[in-house]
Amino acid sequence: MESISELRDICHNTKAYKSHNRLSRLYFKVSIYFTSLFLRLGMTANQVTVLSGIVAIISAFFLSASSIYLVLVGVLLLNFSSILDHSDGEVARYHKSITITGHFLDWYMHYVISSATFIGLAFGALSINSNMYMILFSILAIVTPIMDYAIISSGWTVICWTRIQELKLG
Repeated sequence: MESISELRDICHNTKAYKSHNRLSRLYFKVSIYFTSLFLRLGMTANQVTVLSGIVAIISAFFLSASSIYLVLVGVLLLNFSSILDHSDGEVARYHKSITITGHFLDWYMHYVISSATFIGLAFGALSINSNMYMILFSILAIVTPIMDYAIISSGWTVICWTRIQELKLG
């Protein structure tokens, strides 16, 4: 098994990695350790993608809690989900197994993660104050990411975008 330094060379030596923002670069510094673990466990990139979604859904339950400590656990789990989201791409790049199915699953998992996060936050806000304005804003908070991803992340968009990327890379 390669060292962490060698894994970084394999998994981070792409144009996409170099164009990420500072927060993503921070996540990449941490995600490589999880990537190493997932490779040792024999997990596929798609399995890591699903794991990131499961962690985000669990974080939504914590985000809806009335205890500040449980909400903080939810925030930490949501960040861990983002780290796993970076790790799934690293696993795919390591195995050179970047596929349309993987892109499709990754994009839809982003949809699930955003929706779960806002649903958890909305239920948490409603448990504190359930007046008419809070109900309206909660509905808007839940519907906005769903509509956004329904338009942007439609299946054909993901499939076409992935195919174009494959053609560009040869």
